[in-house]
Amino acid sequence: MSRWRRRARALALCGPLAAVALCLQAPEAAAQGRYQPQGAAQRNFERGEKALRAGEAEEKAGDTKDAQAEYREAHTAFAAAVEADPDFADAAVRLGEVAWRLSDPKAALPALLKARGRHPDNADLRFWLAQNLLLADRPAEALPLLEALVAEAPDTWPEALLALGNQHYKAQNYGEAAARFGQYLQRRPDAVEVRARLGNAWFNLGDYPQALAAFEAVRKARPDDVKVLVNLGGTHARLGDHAAAVAVLEAALKREPGRESTRFNLGFSLFKLGRHAEAEGHLLAFAQASPEDFNGRYYLGSVRFELGRWADALPELEAAGTLDPRQAQPRYKAGLCLMHLGRLDPARQALAAARALRPDDPWVASALGTVARKAGDAATAQAEHRRAVQLAPDKARLQANLALTLSAAGDTVGARTAIEAALKLGPPDTWVARAAARVLATEARAAAVAGQTVPALALLDRAAKLLPDDPALAADRALLQAQLGKIAAAQADAAGAVHLIEHPEPVAGPVDAEALGVAEATRAALKDQRALAHFALGYAALAAGKPGEAEPLLDEATPLAAPTVVATQGLARLRAGKVVEALVILDAAAGTGPAVPVLANARGQAHLARALQGFGKLPRQARDLADVRLALAAELSPLDQARAHYLAAILALRTGDGATARGHLSSLANLARGAGGEAAVLHDAPRNHLDALRALANLQSGKLPAAQQILAAIGAQRPDSPEFALWQRLHQRQAEQAFAREDLAAASAALKAIGGADGADPEVRLNRAVIAWRQGDRAGAEKTFQALASRVPEAGFNLGVALEAKGDHRGAWAAFAAYGKLNRPHSAQARVLAEAKGRVFGFEVVQ
Repeated sequence: MSRWRRRARALALCGPLAAVALCLQAPEAAAQGRYQPQGAAQRNFERGEKALRAGEAEEKAGDTKDAQAEYREAHTAFAAAVEADPDFADAAVRLGEVAWRLSDPKAALPALLKARGRHPDNADLRFWLAQNLLLADRPAEALPLLEALVAEAPDTWPEALLALGNQHYKAQNYGEAAARFGQYLQRRPDAVEVRARLGNAWFNLGDYPQALAAFEAVRKARPDDVKVLVNLGGTHARLGDHAAAVAVLEAALKREPGRESTRFNLGFSLFKLGRHAEAEGHLLAFAQASPEDFNGRYYLGSVRFELGRWADALPELEAAGTLDPRQAQPRYKAGLCLMHLGRLDPARQALAAARALRPDDPWVASALGTVARKAGDAATAQAEHRRAVQLAPDKARLQANLALTLSAAGDTVGARTAIEAALKLGPPDTWVARAAARVLATEARAAAVAGQTVPALALLDRAAKLLPDDPALAADRALLQAQLGKIAAAQADAAGAVHLIEHPEPVAGPVDAEALGVAEATRAALKDQRALAHFALGYAALAAGKPGEAEPLLDEATPLAAPTVVATQGLARLRAGKVVEALVILDAAAGTGPAVPVLANARGQAHLARALQGFGKLPRQARDLADVRLALAAELSPLDQARAHYLAAILALRTGDGATARGHLSSLANLARGAGGEAAVLHDAPRNHLDALRALANLQSGKLPAAQQILAAIGAQRPDSPEFALWQRLHQRQAEQAFAREDLAAASAALKAIGGADGADPEVRLNRAVIAWRQGDRAGAEKTFQALASRVPEAGFNLGVALEAKGDHRGAWAAFAAYGKLNRPHSAQARVLAEAKGRVFGFEVVQ
């Protein structure tokens, strides 16, 4: 005689509630075998073995919940077997195994300890006792058992080696852990996970070459494993090979963009390579995700510091200093930012705080000297810079800073002595070269004023070799060349000065007001040069709002080959409505060299114009997205930035990325305040358009209360409202969440708000029937399942469950068989149920 073993099942969602119906999970079916009389212990042991095998099968199939249920049944059976026969060692072993699988050693340990007393030499029993003792946080008792097993037969008990390794790793005994993992791998060389743990142990020991070898072996076995790539990147970084770290971390980030540690390590390595612009995005994403992490805030601030963006760097460095008050470096860099921003008193305070933490830091002393110099306190400036040089006489930058302070004080002899000392320390870096050029140029100007033109020119020649791209030096040389009657050389220098001034890259050398005045005079003297004249005329025409007139004039200025010229040519065509022509010019120029701000800005404007021009004309989403990204990367006006964020939000919403859309909409709102309001951004947008977009973004990102607040405020609950569809979608999501938390009344109420009972969408009616079933109205639910079976496939499956519940096995068999022929999420389960019923009740023969 066969029987059905029934278990209570929970309702499961079949896909998104808005599109697919809910589905009841059916009861399992199993035929009852013939009973054979055996002893209680043996019967319970066999029952436990059967449940254990079933649990292993469920776990292999990925059904963790059912696997745990089987393991609990096995645990009960094996415990009963041990209780019936305390000498039944195999039952005690199995009890220990399932207790370990359940991570529940408490109930099993007393029985295991007793069994060990009866069977002290049983190796299996000692192993599982040790495993459960470890789970119970009793390593002092467990480790001797495992050590004894390893000593007796290490080849027989490699799992004991692994358990010892794991326990030592947990206790941060990384040396012991590495030894045990190594012994285990000698016997199980293909155990990739253990090799990864070995790599982690070596990493924590600071033995990065060994860690690298282990991680490389793991990568060879699992080339797509993100964690391995992250570990490799971190190890390369610790070994100082940041280029290799960047390569593997970029690969890891492509596979798993959301991993925060990858973002940080990649940003850190890019920072170390001096690729600051690339590093910023990664460090910013990490700092936003982990705002309380010191390293994230510090290195984000440091990247912006290196990029010369003092205002952006300052809050990050100040936050880092607050997060770890013991660190002097954030305060030191914050002080430099404040100094560059002209906030000298706060700069002095920040640097004083850094000195309190590191009293003998030469860089802090030098920075305090520079602040004093900028404040006009020459005595303090010289004292601090001299102290810095005394603390670190081998640092060229400290010598150069002293030279700048002495030069500013008029001590040309002392300044020359200090700068020569800096240059003797080796080839100068950019900063030292700039400082040296400034000191030499200041001395040259003094010599020129004294009538010593030839010595002054020699000083400028030397300065120009140190800093060949400084327009101020070129302008000064042109003036001296003219005084010496070298007109051709003067014109060449002046032309070079004009070209450098027009170039949008930051000026390499320090340029003061006097030098800029010389450059302007030189530019005026050279206006007869055709190319420069045409450029000036074209630029003026464009500024006057006459792009058509400007185009031919700017084309005549092409020989200057300056990014400013190209950018202006592109902007002229853009203003004339020739977006494609503008993009051809600007995109071609952008690929010829490093990024130039003025060119990037013009290119961003052009790409934004094309995105706005073609927006909504599908299929063009990929190009629109590329255009918007380029626009957002450029430093556009607040109005254009707001428009770019609007387009980016729309594109994100189209792909269901509500979180990204919310960020862009928030940026749009902030920018719109300073760009004439949202009306200036959107012009002809429908009423409540941005509110609807914000509501949709909140819906997509799961922020239902925020979405409901917005929709209610704009009257979306009215059926005649254009936003009523969003209101319905909100209730669908609310129903889904209520159902997930077993709040059936709330789920039912939310579904009712979507439509009436009889005329509602079929999936909605089916979901309401499922809820009715859960609430006890099984007859009504079955009636709905029957009515919808031909329209919604999951209704047929649920009908089978309902018929099974009331004992109509033939009807249930027919419903499951019909659903099993479909390609639906539960079709495989339905086929198993139909086959079992057919076998048990003989329905297949009848059919």
